[in-house]
Amino acid sequence: MATLTMLQDPSEATGSRPIKRLGQLLVRRGVITEGQLQRAVSLQEKNGRRLGACMTQLGYANEHIIALGISEQHRLPFLDLLEVVPAQDALDALPKEDAERYQAVPVSRHGRILRVAITDPGRLAGLDELQRATGLTICPGVCTESQFSWAMEQFYMQGRKAKPVTKKAAAAAAGSR
Repeated sequence: MATLTMLQDPSEATGSRPIKRLGQLLVRRGVITEGQLQRAVSLQEKNGRRLGACMTQLGYANEHIIALGISEQHRLPFLDLLEVVPAQDALDALPKEDAERYQAVPVSRHGRILRVAITDPGRLAGLDELQRATGLTICPGVCTESQFSWAMEQFYMQGRKAKPVTKKAAAAAAGSR
């Protein structure tokens, strides 16, 4: 499986204009071939799932590579939630119910700015609603779907304040499963 190196300037991938479609971005970066893209698109048409999920299902790319591609596509930073210990004021700014509704995990808060990790930047309308609900400026970044699920469980454990863990602790916990 190929790796995806993030560009400083996403427009470098095509010269002067940014790539708008995830599949084409991954083809141009050498992660998948045109044939693999066509097979993934066919699967997407059959099952209605997101293209990245179809590529993962077919074994063409893992979810980390897909998230990096989505990050580049939308010009948003990639947030590795296994490396983040969210600030308590960020967690307090976004109750669990709202985090689930808007599919946004709070990562940090700096004054009136709330950094959140999301899996689908295509749902920007939800971020607008989140901004209205919190009264804060929302600054999104991209994370993987499995990290999102893990973070929701870790950061909002059973309605009480969680003691967020680092990657080292997460790896130890994953090894014991």
